Parts: sequence; structure tokens; C-alpha cells
Amino acid sequence: MGASLLLEYYRDIPERRTADDPDLFAARMQIALKQFEGRVRARYTEGTLQNRLGSDHATTRRAAVLALGIVGTWESNPFLARMMHDEDPRVARTASENIWALWFRGRSTEEAVELRRVMSGGSVSRIPEGLDQSIRRFPEFAEARNQRAILSFTKGEYTRSIVDCEEVVLLNPWHYGAWAGMGQCQQKLGMTQKAIRAYRMAVQINPTLTHLHDVMESLRQESDEK
Repeated sequence: MGASLLLEYYRDIPERRTADDPDLFAARMQIALKQFEGRVRARYTEGTLQNRLGSDHATTRRAAVLALGIVGTWESNPFLARMMHDEDPRVARTASENIWALWFRGRSTEEAVELRRVMSGGSVSRIPEGLDQSIRRFPEFAEARNQRAILSFTKGEYTRSIVDCEEVVLLNPWHYGAWAGMGQCQQKLGMTQKAIRAYRMAVQINPTLTHLHDVMESLRQESDEK
């Protein structure tokens, strides 16, 4: 079994056209991705998909990245992180988008089920308590801490958010989202140099975050003017 079969599965996934109705396309895409997942699970191991990331063909790499985002485990985290540096922009962007699925799945099914329950299981007002309980139960589950950091940011609790972001990047060194979130909090608190460092770390991990170059340059100019 070669890469051609994976490519066949991948090419059956529809590409968005300008004339497509957004809702109808979303429904088609959902069905297509479920079919892709089933085919990949039936024919490929995680190790084989990881090997496909080294293909000379960008479309094969893109297909392997998508497949690992859907069926991969925590073991594929460094593999997808590396692909965010791929020379092909679509491969890098696909890796950037799909690595989040690994982070939400965590290291075990129990972690993933718990986070889904907390984030979608009822009243929004109970999410903070649910995240606290999840973190106590799974202290090494980085994404639970990241979601708590995001929640703290939305409430203006920037210092608390930074503490969680710092824990996230210790548990998951490739979590560019936590580095970027830390930078946002530090920027809000006027911690300009620390914010620039955090944004720089996010871009080093994920070069597709090109907008952060402008943010960093703006912060440097503000700092020079003071």
C-alpha cells in the first residue's frame, strides 16, 4: 500500500468553491471527513502516516497531516509541529489548524471526554468550575489549562491567564496558542518586552502566524517612543 491510496482518499474531500452554499458545503465536508477518517483508520497505522510526512509530494504531506489531525494520538504532536515549518504553505497551514485536534484529545480518551463534557455539557457559568475539576483530575492535560487561560482572558483576568499559559507551554512546548495568548495578556498589562518575547516564541513554533510580525513591530515602535 503506497501513498497513492491516501491521496485517493484525500482527493475525495471537496474543495470550497465561490458559488457553494456555506451550509450545504459544511454538511458535505462533514460527511466527506467522516468517510476519510473511516478509510484511514481501516488502512493506515499512525506510524505509517508519520512516515508519509516525509514524502517529496506536498499533497501527500497535506493528506498525512490531515489524517494525523483526525486519527493521531499525542505521540504525533512533535511530528505535526514540525510540519508547520513545511516549505509548502498549504501543508504548513493544514498542520497549524489540525494540531489543535491532538491537543484537545490529550494523552488519553478520558482527558478528551472530560474536556468535551466541560465545554459543551450545559451552562456556560459552570465551565470555570468544570475546568478547575478537570485540571485537578488531569494535572498534565495542557489543553484544559489553555481553555481556562482563554476564559480568564475574556474576563480580563490577565495575570491568572498568564499563569495558566506558562503551565501550558511547560506541558506542551509546541502550544503556539498559549504563547500567543500569553503575549496578549502581557500586552494588556503593559509588559511590552515580555509580550514581544512571547509572540516571538509563538512565531518560532508556528511560522504561519505572520500577522504577529506586525504586532511585534508595533510594540517595538511604541517601546522606542517612550
